[in-house]
Amino acid sequence: MGSIKRAQSTVLTEVLMASAALVIGMSILAYFSSFTTSYTRQVELANLVNYEAANQVVRLIAYDSTSKSVWLLLRRLDGTPRNFLLMLDVDGDFLNCRSVYVYVEPSDENGIVCDGSDGDCVSSCFYYDRYVSSKEVLVWTKDGLIPLYDFLKRQSPQQVGLIRIPYPNPAAGYRTQNTIIRVDLDKPAPETARVYLGIEHDGRIYVVRVYEVSLS
Repeated sequence: MGSIKRAQSTVLTEVLMASAALVIGMSILAYFSSFTTSYTRQVELANLVNYEAANQVVRLIAYDSTSKSVWLLLRRLDGTPRNFLLMLDVDGDFLNCRSVYVYVEPSDENGIVCDGSDGDCVSSCFYYDRYVSSKEVLVWTKDGLIPLYDFLKRQSPQQVGLIRIPYPNPAAGYRTQNTIIRVDLDKPAPETARVYLGIEHDGRIYVVRVYEVSLS
């Protein structure tokens, strides 16, 4: 009788140990599966950020010190029909869509960019008008992803304006892939303007490049 009880106890112990091992094994498998998925997503995001940083270009065309306006050229090197997403900072103050105008080439009848006579300059608010918390905008640095709020390293605004600039679609009459915008700085003596080029991915905003313009 004692032998039977010992045998039953041994079998029960082995079953419990096997069950525990199975649970631990499944937990480890789930952990590594989750880790692998997270790592894969990070790699994909890093590749996307690097790709966008290499293919989005901003160039200064001119700065009109009288009107305090900056003219910028935007272009995608890969020719992808994708809109631009910008945040604009002038001496620490972030602008919104009301300060940015987009040159509409098909409406230009006299060849003079944004002269106000033929409706070839449209407020960017027509295309997009949105604010987002600076803590929700992420910047990829050598230390990893950090919020724009921390990246600025100074008294940061709680919200920043997102400005979306449409891609110059040839089907709409655009003859080049260049996009021209005018930024009204609304400051008496601006010194520096920064253009934060961004992308929207999985519901988050990521800064891929910062372009700085000296105005002094």
